[in-house]
Amino acid sequence: MTNLNKPLGYDPIAETAFGSTSTYHPVYQTLTDIISPNSVADLGCRVGYLISIFKENGASVIGFDVFEYNKNSCQPNIKDNFVVCDLRKPFPKEYTTTKYDLIVSTEVGEHIDPEHSITYLQNIKSLMHKESKLLISWSPDGNDIQHVNALSKEDFHVHMNNNGFKHCNELTEKFWSLGISYGIGNELPWYFTGNISVWEI
Repeated sequence: MTNLNKPLGYDPIAETAFGSTSTYHPVYQTLTDIISPNSVADLGCRVGYLISIFKENGASVIGFDVFEYNKNSCQPNIKDNFVVCDLRKPFPKEYTTTKYDLIVSTEVGEHIDPEHSITYLQNIKSLMHKESKLLISWSPDGNDIQHVNALSKEDFHVHMNNNGFKHCNELTEKFWSLGISYGIGNELPWYFTGNISVWEI
């Protein structure tokens, strides 16, 4: 992801593949059932579908994304909670003083250049308190031209463990079982293809 003006192979029509606010309701319902966060940060939030739902339901939220055009077209209720920044560089301290109950970062890690992936994970940790939970995916699909850092499930878990994260096996299983029952896979068929799982520090 060396060109920050547009992602490699960017197709604006393909943005519809990431759904709409209603598409993310099953994700919201699943996370509310198993974690019930009062505050949520989304790294790689795109146009903020998920955090817009959390904000509508009373949570404090913040979204980070590298592309200005995503902020320009983001959900209106999170415009003031949207930060345009490079996830490959350390977050400014102004964004790390507040900690969040839930961090979400899906379909991001595989797009981060390998030499910057530790900084990316450190940015996530900088937003977490000791009870925080992280929902993260890391695609193993190396055939996508944008996936410059695809990892197998085993390598993904090693990378997370080496950077101070602990896998929450029970919560991951609950996310999968509840998420499937709520229809996440129907609305977002790619959601369960990237080793999505729950972690803590």
